[in-house]
Amino acid sequence: MRAERRARCAALGCAVALALPAAARAQGPFELLGLDRLRFSGISVAYGPAYPQSIRTTQSYGVEADYGEFIRHCHVLFNVSYWGSRYTDRAVNGFVRQLKQSITDPAGDDTIQTDHVRVSDVALEGEVRWTPASRSAVTRPYLGGGLGMHFVSARSKLIDGTFVSDALNAIALGVSAVAGVEFAPWRQFGVGVEARYVLVPNVRYGTVRAVATYHFSLDGQGRAP
Repeated sequence: MRAERRARCAALGCAVALALPAAARAQGPFELLGLDRLRFSGISVAYGPAYPQSIRTTQSYGVEADYGEFIRHCHVLFNVSYWGSRYTDRAVNGFVRQLKQSITDPAGDDTIQTDHVRVSDVALEGEVRWTPASRSAVTRPYLGGGLGMHFVSARSKLIDGTFVSDALNAIALGVSAVAGVEFAPWRQFGVGVEARYVLVPNVRYGTVRAVATYHFSLDGQGRAP
């Protein structure tokens, strides 16, 4: 009897061991998170002013790809954006004053040749966006946040070849927050406005951009409307 019970237990254990990998395959991490539902469902172009800290206001350009919902009302988006400008004269002059204070010049005739410090940022970001309204609604507000890689470049004769240039020229991880609203009186085309704030080491900026979007599907799941 004991041997028979042991055999039954062993058979049951083998059945469970064989069933667990199959269940894991059926409910992998992508399925559990709903990422298997993602489909390319919309594309947007964005344009508007950027307000970097200590940098002259400039224009920002962006393209966003909407991959639909992974859970109800929550979308996954990927975007690329660019802006370029230069540090304000006040920021550059302040840097030059600090340099002069650190130089020993008994004769007082040393000079520092100033130059504009140009800076740009190319960002590749992933974003999760919460949209409470349905895709068929005319007005669609949204909130979101994301992470991204930022390729920051700074160029100037004033800093080239120095540790300042090394510090400003970097590939860095940044975080962002976004809030906006889309108006879609047409079936698959929408226009809107969004405000975004981005934190990157050495660079912080906000943008306010107009956005035009074409939705390939209205349900966010890659199915035709």
